[in-house]
Formats: sequence, C-alpha cells, structure tokens
Amino acid sequence: MKRIIANLHIEKIREIIKDEETFLDDSRLDVSSLGLLALAIKLQNRKEVELSDLWNSTSDSLDMIKTLLNRLEYFGYAEKIESTEGAEYSPARWKFNIKSKNNELVKVAKIAS
Repeated sequence: MKRIIANLHIEKIREIIKDEETFLDDSRLDVSSLGLLALAIKLQNRKEVELSDLWNSTSDSLDMIKTLLNRLEYFGYAEKIESTEGAEYSPARWKFNIKSKNNELVKVAKIAS
C-alpha cells in the first residue's frame, strides 16, 4: 500500500479508536500492514470483508495483500472466516480486530521494547 494512502487510512482510524494497546501502537507492524488493517476495519463497519474488497480498494497486487493478511493473521489482528459447508463457491472472507488476539506475542513485543 502506498505510504501516503496508508497514512491517510491510519489517521482516519486513529480519530475513531481511542483505546490503548491497539494495532496502532504495535511496533511489529509496518506502514503497509497498518494501512491495510485500518482500511479493513473501516470496510468491516459496513459489511463482511472479502479479499476482493481489499484488492479493489488499494493499488497493491493480490499477492501483496495476501502477504499482508498472513502477517496480520499471524499477529492476531485478522481471522479468516471459514466457508459454509457445501457451498459451491465461497469467497475468502476476513474478520479484523483492533486488538491482537495473540496475547503472548503482545507480551513479547512489550518486553523487547
């Protein structure tokens, strides 16, 4: 995600989120990851987020978005929603969190800093 656009999404979401210890304070995330997560959280307020929503909302390649999603999932900020059983086709859907679900990683990051 382009740095200027990522920063725009980050600042818009920073105005809304007043909690402490959210993804905005996580030093493990780079600007691209922060920007994609901020965008995803904004989209999530309106509807369930599909991979195509993220791809259509950024100038990043599909591979880059998948890489960023994997990073966000690893750190506990994104969860892939499993498709409905028996569905012929189900798009990749995601749920996003403003706080990490992986508390151990957060503790390690705090100790390291």
